[in-house]
Amino acid sequence: MSTTDRTLVKPPEEPHDDPALRLDDASDRVAVLAGAVIGQMHGAGDVDQEDVEDLRRAVSDVEDVLDELDAGADQ
Repeated sequence: MSTTDRTLVKPPEEPHDDPALRLDDASDRVAVLAGAVIGQMHGAGDVDQEDVEDLRRAVSDVEDVLDELDAGADQ
């Protein structure tokens, strides 16, 4: 069972229009979840799969915003 506070890692219900705010949200979630997973690895060694899945989603959200920024820079 994860000890991660789920309220800290839930994406907003409505994504922000501003890419900077979306990146801020996603990077905050990455930091919290990465810390949780690392702590679990250093602890008992059992990593909560829900935390891993949430971390993957948060990293994907960061990548989506970065791709959007790259596409905007190419125009």
